[in-house]
Amino acid sequence: MSDKRREIIPFYPYVFLILSLVMLLVAGGYYINYPEQIKAVYYILGTGFVFAIIAFCSRPPIFKEVFFNKKTVLWVNDIILVLLVIGIGVLLSHIAFRRNYRFDTTKNKTFSLSDLTIKTVRGLDKNVTIYGFFTKNSIVENYMTDLFKEYKRHSEKLNWTIVDPQRDPVTTRRLMVTALNTVVVECESNRQNILAEDLFMQSMDPTKGTMNSAPKFTGEQAITSAINNVINSNKTVVCFISGHEEPSINRYGQYDVGGLNQLLTSENIEVIDQSLLTGDIDERTNVVLVVSPKKDYMPVELDKLKNYIEKKKGNIIFAFDPNPSLKSLTSFVFKEYAVMPNYDIVVDPRGISQKYWTVSPDLMFHEITRPLQEKKLIGLLFHCCSLTKENRADVNHTVLMKTINYSWAKRGLEKAKYIDVQMDKSNDVMGPFDLGIIAKRTDTASGSTAIIFGDADFICNESIGYSGNRDLIINSINWLAGNNKLLAILPRTLEIPRITFSGNDSSKIFTLCVIGVPLLIIIMGGIVYLYRRRV
Repeated sequence: MSDKRREIIPFYPYVFLILSLVMLLVAGGYYINYPEQIKAVYYILGTGFVFAIIAFCSRPPIFKEVFFNKKTVLWVNDIILVLLVIGIGVLLSHIAFRRNYRFDTTKNKTFSLSDLTIKTVRGLDKNVTIYGFFTKNSIVENYMTDLFKEYKRHSEKLNWTIVDPQRDPVTTRRLMVTALNTVVVECESNRQNILAEDLFMQSMDPTKGTMNSAPKFTGEQAITSAINNVINSNKTVVCFISGHEEPSINRYGQYDVGGLNQLLTSENIEVIDQSLLTGDIDERTNVVLVVSPKKDYMPVELDKLKNYIEKKKGNIIFAFDPNPSLKSLTSFVFKEYAVMPNYDIVVDPRGISQKYWTVSPDLMFHEITRPLQEKKLIGLLFHCCSLTKENRADVNHTVLMKTINYSWAKRGLEKAKYIDVQMDKSNDVMGPFDLGIIAKRTDTASGSTAIIFGDADFICNESIGYSGNRDLIINSINWLAGNNKLLAILPRTLEIPRITFSGNDSSKIFTLCVIGVPLLIIIMGGIVYLYRRRV
């Protein structure tokens, strides 16, 4: 009877062999991360070599058993296949990183920058640094970090860093920051601070005159404006003419323009208010705005406007509402720019928002309207009047906005007791009508340009946020001021999402997650168990 006792093979040689291979991998990783510490790499390799010698001396056939048997060949094939798959993944990731395309599927495009921001950041020719002072791992810090990363994607000249004031008081004192959630934008010797109330702003409710409870995120707008401020030394100045019961630039009533004032200020545009009866137009003014005056201008005021147009080659925006009492001002506009605002009300038969006085004009191609057309935004005008232009040799006209062909204008309003929206063929006039005209002087006042709108409501607090109204007026001001690089869609004001749970909602979620899902798993497991027992 032969002896079939199995040979007892010691396991420790294999342990030393595995340790030697681990030392080899550790040495390679250490050299990649710390190439200057070559001596430490040699020590690790030496240790691995000693382990390999111990394994070979303990069991000489170990290398043949491990590296040259059939199982090892199969393992090597598997490892090579895994490495090939990993290599392909790394290569595809590298290609995707170098030439990536991103799609923002969020409802309000939270992770997409506006056209103006992208144009500003990509056009940087100076290094800009942004410091954000936020508490580590706070909601604000996470929100702003995502925003800073988006800025960085578009320019290598923009750098950013997050500073926790409690963990890094030295940097906080060096930059003289005294409030949490402050952003500092620096470019060379220029600097601008953005406070928390500029990042998260509570807007006014124009219908109630009170602050809305839900804050809105205005960080992108504030940061982009700060970047433009620190890289540009010149500041645009806009002058609103007052003294004729115009909408107030400091109030937030339904038909005031405090929202436009706030928007211009956030865009690094200085806003001043001037009565022509008490003073002249400021010498620094780039653009004058005449917005919906209720009372007519006096001759002395018209003389000052004429002086601004002819001697200073000034630029003006006129925004008219239907008003029969502005005969002197409308005659002045016609004399200077060959455009007459008519006393009528334009009707859009499409009944936008179920209101026939709401007009959505067609935007003509121009530098001002091009960004809106690219984003398929529209302007919404309310109770607007038509404009009539006269062909003259001393003025060049360009139409910005025009109504649809089958609109009409209600005329004869002076005698009407009430206004019927229906077309009166004996009195009303069929369209299309011009609602926005650029008039450029070519004579002695060559260089003076005016933009005449047949509506002023579209820039008031109630309506400036509708569709493309905000971008239309800002682009008009920037174009007149010569800031063509700022002609784009402005950064959005984002609503901060809130989720409100009632006690009933919490009970439903608890029942579904804590009781329903585990119970479903138990039932499915029971069904599978009973089925397998039966089989």
